[in-house]
Amino acid sequence: MEANDRIAVVGSEDTVTGFSLAGVAERIVADGDADAAITGLMERHDIGIIIIDEETMAGLGYKTKKLLADSAKPVIITVPSKKAAAQGEGSIQELVKRAIGIELK
Repeated sequence: MEANDRIAVVGSEDTVTGFSLAGVAERIVADGDADAAITGLMERHDIGIIIIDEETMAGLGYKTKKLLADSAKPVIITVPSKKAAAQGEGSIQELVKRAIGIELK
């Protein structure tokens, strides 16, 4: 990842809001065509990391999942969705720290 690379998050309203509070500027709520949104982010040269919640990842088409699996840059990070967190996967603060190394207080 280069110094000027940006972090993007794609997911539910709750996931996007949580990462927004952590300072992630590139945010897409996946309430429509997440495949097109992620493909668009993959084509941008300024994106170094894309964070995708599990629920959004599960709804992606085969072509998009293949594109993500074959990608060296940007780096793809999958985080638990709100449903998974409610089942004991951890708080949003823990997820943010694990995903991007920033501790929320």
